[in-house]
Amino acid sequence: MWGEMGVFILHGFIGGVLWLFVHWQWSKKAIAQHTFVSAIAGYLYWLLHSEYNFPNGFMAIISGYASVDFIKQIVEVFGRKRR
Repeated sequence: MWGEMGVFILHGFIGGVLWLFVHWQWSKKAIAQHTFVSAIAGYLYWLLHSEYNFPNGFMAIISGYASVDFIKQIVEVFGRKRR
């Protein structure tokens, strides 16, 4: 249980670090956001997955990669509707 959960958290973290390398943003804020939120996304993916296999592991990396952008987009959309 703990090992599998750790793997998903690591995959989410890897997705966040991958985002940092692709976009080459190394500010303290970007590093903190993408590593922490991506690890949480990996944990959430662990809660929702059916079994550990290659597609689920890969999707945990993708969820870590896209998690901060997804949250920012939701905040932007709902923030715009209130005005």
